[in-house]
Amino acid sequence: MAEEEVKKLIEKMLPDGRNPFNFQVYTAGESSGKEVRTAVLTPAFGSGPKVVLVRHFSAWKVKEIEELLPLLDRWPPHSFLILWGDNVDKRTKVYLRFKKAGEAREFSKLSARELPGWLQSHARKQYGLKLTGDVAASMVRLIGDELRLLDRELEKLATYLGPENNQPSVADLEAITWQAAAVNIFSLVDAIGTRNQKKALDLLARMLQEGTEPLSLLGMIAWQLRVIFKIKALAGSSQQQLEKQLRLHPFVVKKSQQQAQGFKWKEGAGIFQALFNADLALKSSQPSARVLEGLVLELCSGREKKA
Repeated sequence: MAEEEVKKLIEKMLPDGRNPFNFQVYTAGESSGKEVRTAVLTPAFGSGPKVVLVRHFSAWKVKEIEELLPLLDRWPPHSFLILWGDNVDKRTKVYLRFKKAGEAREFSKLSARELPGWLQSHARKQYGLKLTGDVAASMVRLIGDELRLLDRELEKLATYLGPENNQPSVADLEAITWQAAAVNIFSLVDAIGTRNQKKALDLLARMLQEGTEPLSLLGMIAWQLRVIFKIKALAGSSQQQLEKQLRLHPFVVKKSQQQAQGFKWKEGAGIFQALFNADLALKSSQPSARVLEGLVLELCSGREKKA
């Protein structure tokens, strides 16, 4: 998990621990490249090391990222800069120069087949939980493939079970309302597929009012839409073949086949671009309700991505 690796890296750079004087965090959507450059140039209080972390830095435009290039001409002693982002363009001048001067690490996204196994291993190491294959697969189906959200739900599950019980069941998942959220996701995607804006917005508002976390909600919407477009890509396959290839429960496959009729293949690029934009917006601390409402309205419009 990238977050774990970044945490280990920071601990290695700051062996005596973090404090407000030696550790600063910025988010690309909220801060400028110039601000970050100034932070790197400003020494920590005393003579110790300093770490500046920039989250979602790939959301910056080229001009903002290039504000950091002067640092490479004269890097301040005892300062470290961590640029953490998704979908980084490895062809840019900034990436190539920083990679040459420092180090670049890539964390490949786990496949749908690998996720349940990772979840079982992570649950055992971090929380002492013994997940069965069914429970791990159910969590991935209900929460999505965002590792940070899966980790958060594991923490909730461990708290719910307490120290006496380390082997959760699917019933335990239902007890902390994930199942209800998944049922609502089917209804929400149904409304999007039929272009019923009012119903889709009403369902979205209800889920947010019930306490569904915005990033988790976005993850579930994205997961269901990916399933739908995988089914469209495998057009002509029987339900049994789809169940085997996608490794999904028969109910999920059947429901997704019905929903796939509400989406056109050529809409796919625009849909996934909209999901990506919403993910960036949520992670840059924009108002979550407004971001998700905008996403639902865009998906209901059925617009195709322009070339």
